[in-house]
Amino acid sequence: GAKVFIGSPVTCNSEADEHDWTWVKDLIQMLGKERVMGVAIGNELDILWQKESTSSACVRSLWHEGRFWAEFQRRVTELDALGLGSVPGTAVFT
Repeated sequence: GAKVFIGSPVTCNSEADEHDWTWVKDLIQMLGKERVMGVAIGNELDILWQKESTSSACVRSLWHEGRFWAEFQRRVTELDALGLGSVPGTAVFT
């Protein structure tokens, strides 16, 4: 059967990111883990700094202060808890 690749952003808006992540986890549970081929945590991360809404403080927080890596690890841990330990996790760079 068909499988889906699901993505969820990591941006400068942590609240919106968390809301989206909750929806992603709900979707995974609706679909069933056997229908998920992978999960992308973060999208177009290499060009996030180019968006007008992205501040230098946000870029510093994400990359230099480790917010992205901490968020990535937290989400992978949550995926593991949902029984998706064998499903690949990745990040999207353009």
